Amino acid sequence: MKNSSIVCLASLIPILGFLQVVNAQDDLGNRLSQRQSSCQDISLNSSEFIPWYYQEGIMDSALIVLTYWGEKCGNTEPVMRANIILSLEMHYFEEAMLDDNILRFMDSYNTRMSLIRENKTYLYNYYQSTFDYVPVGGSLDTWSMDMAAALKDEYEPGTLEYLLCLFYSGQTDSVYRIITSPPYSETMPGRHYNAELEEIMKLPSVSISGYAGTWMPTGSLTGMGIHPEIGMTYGIKVSENLYEFALGVKFIKTPDYYLARRSKNSPQELTRDFTGAYIALEYSRDLFKNQRFTPFFSAGAGFDTFTMFPADTDKDEQGISANSYNFSIGGGYRLPVAKRSFLSIQARYNMVDYTLNKLFDTRGHVVSLRVSYGIFQNLYRENRLRDLNYVNPTGR
Repeated sequence: MKNSSIVCLASLIPILGFLQVVNAQDDLGNRLSQRQSSCQDISLNSSEFIPWYYQEGIMDSALIVLTYWGEKCGNTEPVMRANIILSLEMHYFEEAMLDDNILRFMDSYNTRMSLIRENKTYLYNYYQSTFDYVPVGGSLDTWSMDMAAALKDEYEPGTLEYLLCLFYSGQTDSVYRIITSPPYSETMPGRHYNAELEEIMKLPSVSISGYAGTWMPTGSLTGMGIHPEIGMTYGIKVSENLYEFALGVKFIKTPDYYLARRSKNSPQELTRDFTGAYIALEYSRDLFKNQRFTPFFSAGAGFDTFTMFPADTDKDEQGISANSYNFSIGGGYRLPVAKRSFLSIQARYNMVDYTLNKLFDTRGHVVSLRVSYGIFQNLYRENRLRDLNYVNPTGR
């Protein structure tokens, strides 16, 4: 009897083991097939529940949903926005509630507003994760815009609360326009924005321009007559400072004959030839920062010359020139023509001495006038300003 019982138990062991394996497989299968709530589902549902609970006056539920949303998906732009709107509504908002990524969140919301204004909300379907799985133009966007517009009247202009209401009401361009100036520049978003803007503005831009003008001698040089001048400049602009290399030529024969020598010991001869060159390093500084119409101060140092006797290849004679230094001071006005281009008008007083090489005996200084057209360009800088949604209040 005892032996038969042992045999029975032994025969049951494989069956029990099989049942355990089956149960384990069923449990694993249930775990694998169990659907987990993702941030995509949580964000979509929360973005609809919060406005609905608020409209129904169930604020506790709205806050519970918001807390759960933030815990599961992090402090995304929609989460922070909903938190700001509810805190403004219930008057417990504090600056510390803003995330350090406030500029990125502002840019994300501004993109939403742009898509809504341009009737391109369908683009959300292709970039759902970019918009934190909250539909563009959906319940949360409509609710936050309406709420912010209504709350704006409850806060004083100049306060952070008013700035946020203005921004989330959809007037994002207005906020980017005023955030660079007090008192909004002293708010937390303003400090972050202007710190980054200052860094970007320090990036240099390449400057290229062409100019046309006149060379007008003074003193004893007046008899040389007025001559047209054309040239170009190439340089770098850093903030209000512009550093340029200038190259110009002046031409047309003098109105009357003048005396000059071919060598230091040769007799003077009459000539009307005049072809000049100007090579210099020039510096200018805007007198006002970020103004649309910009007056500037300028100074330069370089080499100035004009040919008195042209080269004669038949006689194997080289051209003879009067050479001088050129130190100049002046100023002008720069007017923007388009996004990158500008038109400038400037006058310079040039201190020269063409008698240095003893071939020309007449002294005097020169006044030059220029009209320039050029561009300032730095594509990397422009892209960063665009990413910052920079709106210069001067329109420059």
